[in-house]
Amino acid sequence: MSRPQLPRKGPTGHRIGSSHPNSKLDEHDVGLIRELAEYLRPSEIAKKFDVSKRTINYILSGRSHAYD
Repeated sequence: MSRPQLPRKGPTGHRIGSSHPNSKLDEHDVGLIRELAEYLRPSEIAKKFDVSKRTINYILSGRSHAYD
């Protein structure tokens, strides 16, 4: 019998990634963002995903969504 998947939590115990209730991006989106970064500017990617340019830069630098 399989166990139910628990929400991912960071070192402080808070939900992280797509398990966070306010998350706009999932793991698939993050992969797409990294692929699009080869062709588009962060500001263009941010508009497509309805997130801030800072969020895109954090993803690309590995500061955020480092699980991929």
